[in-house]
Amino acid sequence: MPLRCLKTRMQKGFSLVEMMVAVAVLAILAAIAAPQMQNQITGNRVTAATNELLAALAQTRSDAIRSSQARTVDPAVVLAARLGNVNMNADMANITFNANGTTNDTGQIVLSNAARTRTITVLGSGKAFLN
Repeated sequence: MPLRCLKTRMQKGFSLVEMMVAVAVLAILAAIAAPQMQNQITGNRVTAATNELLAALAQTRSDAIRSSQARTVDPAVVLAARLGNVNMNADMANITFNANGTTNDTGQIVLSNAARTRTITVLGSGKAFLN
């Protein structure tokens, strides 16, 4: 009687148990990461509003210099669409840039929500920057 070689069965793919374990591990990791991701999204709303306001201030200052006429920007109007998600506390209601780019309206604008706070400072030279 000849000896027969037993062929080993080659596995192709994953078993149901292996797939269930992988899905369970992914679900646990997602449950751990979800609160941090939500906090990051909430904080990004403040960052987006801050960037939008800084851009509006720079554009208004540039327009005042280019046209040689005073130009005014209202931070509340610029952020009107975003203020539902972001709280704004400003030292000044309007910021008027003179024809040479300077301003007499100096102070700070604080944008915040539960996740993040950003402060924009406006100097007499007309420069606005993030603290």
